[in-house]
Amino acid sequence: MDIRTTGQYRVSMESLVAPSSKTTINQPSNALSTKLADAAIQQAAMEVIEQVVPNTDTREVKEPSAEYEEKQANLELVNSRLKTLFDNFKTTLKDTNPDLASKDFGFSVDAKGELVVLDPTGNLSAKDTEQLTALLNSDEALKDVSQQFVEAAIDFVKIDAKEVNSLNRQYFLTQENFASTINLATLNLDENAKGSKEGKFSQQLLSKGEWAPLIREKV
Repeated sequence: MDIRTTGQYRVSMESLVAPSSKTTINQPSNALSTKLADAAIQQAAMEVIEQVVPNTDTREVKEPSAEYEEKQANLELVNSRLKTLFDNFKTTLKDTNPDLASKDFGFSVDAKGELVVLDPTGNLSAKDTEQLTALLNSDEALKDVSQQFVEAAIDFVKIDAKEVNSLNRQYFLTQENFASTINLATLNLDENAKGSKEGKFSQQLLSKGEWAPLIREKV
């Protein structure tokens, strides 16, 4: 028996679909008629449910605040700058050290604000990592914008959890755990590029992010 319960109402599907003295349902003559009759009964039942069972969900859809929109816009702006600067870095690296540029590498920001090399596929040697670390940190513009992205991302994650929850989960993102959560090199990959889906900010949070403790509101 299919029973729906909302507040003080308890509605049985069987009691709703039983023919009344004023309603006559002809017996189906074949399989198609049977399906049509069943569909009609179910439709009638749903209409009765909608009339009998009130909608008790009175929650309002909360519009994003001006502060939320500001932090979201700031994150997008910093991300755009980051993409430009990292593209420039890769172009320069390809011209000066094509062998190193051909390696699969990522980077992030550690607790002290230094750029750190990530090796997602394990193709970097110790020498490769050392060279890339030095080159990344020598690019002051890239280093500065990377730190700006960390701060913008942390601010956005905090306010998103309070308001819109577009990330579908509350995350605990800090300067200390950023490098183990976000690979800045894959944030702006083309849609058809390898690892593009996993590289999106929200996807990286989902797969590697630290969940914040759930805060339950008192009812």
